[in-house]
Amino acid sequence: DHIARIDVPGSAPTDLVHKGQMRSLWRDLARSGALVTRVTLASFNKGPAPLIAALTLESPDSTGKLAPPPPAGGPVVAALAPSTLPAAPVPGKLRVLLAGGGSSHDFKQWFDVADQKILTKAGFAVTAYTGDPASAVEQLARAEVFLLSANDPAYQQNPAFREALDAFTARGGGLVLLHPATCQNWALWPKYNATYDGGGARSHDAYGPFTLTVKSATHPVMAGLPETFSLRDELYHVQLAPESKAEILLETSPAAKTGQPHPSVWISPHPKARIVCIAPGHDAAAHGDPNFQRLLRNAVQWAGAPRAERP
Repeated sequence: DHIARIDVPGSAPTDLVHKGQMRSLWRDLARSGALVTRVTLASFNKGPAPLIAALTLESPDSTGKLAPPPPAGGPVVAALAPSTLPAAPVPGKLRVLLAGGGSSHDFKQWFDVADQKILTKAGFAVTAYTGDPASAVEQLARAEVFLLSANDPAYQQNPAFREALDAFTARGGGLVLLHPATCQNWALWPKYNATYDGGGARSHDAYGPFTLTVKSATHPVMAGLPETFSLRDELYHVQLAPESKAEILLETSPAAKTGQPHPSVWISPHPKARIVCIAPGHDAAAHGDPNFQRLLRNAVQWAGAPRAERP
């Protein structure tokens, strides 16, 4: 999943660029030898490496000062505090661990910063984010809800993480699988799709608008949502396994590629845990949408309800 390296004469090569990521390179033109005559991009896995490039010139402000250069590798959006979940339960709040990472998405912007804001602004949650399976293992022990939005193969390759997720759901922890986590990402871990999302998606339509229709209006995850609404997103071609007893809560309009509607939000049955699967959520169009925000809050609250309150 590493697709390119960027080299500029006179500078050290940037880190390998993953799909869906952005890198910034900068040069102080006031210094000698700062002229850039060539930028070279090389695709190391021989696959296509689509590129959008922008050249900007920073000028001094009214005081004559330049903005500080971006950190090595490009600007980084800071994660919201706390970076780790509180060790003890927080009265009246759910401890929600968010875990992301992988390719084809801006995990830091949307599945870290944006989703933490969505949940903490509602006042019912304290949150932490990680992109490291080992950190997720350590923090799952004190989470009430686990919001997973990763497609990084490191998760399937970590036996401790697989065991921790099984233990978390076995004790009744709430699990929300979001967007990339609803795909069939991990061929070496077939139990993931069989147990947690009931099938998943292998493909999707091109990014664009589609309609979503509520199929189970009385379910708490659908509370406050209109009967139909639209999103600009990737319409995932979710296929639930024939033996799955999943409850479909929200369904897409017919997909351009398949001609069929597909599950977009569904409840995956589990003997102990509450599991909500949410297929949309690619970028700003979803995470900034009030209906998506309500859906995410509803899913986390329902999944994390104390067991004594569950029917």
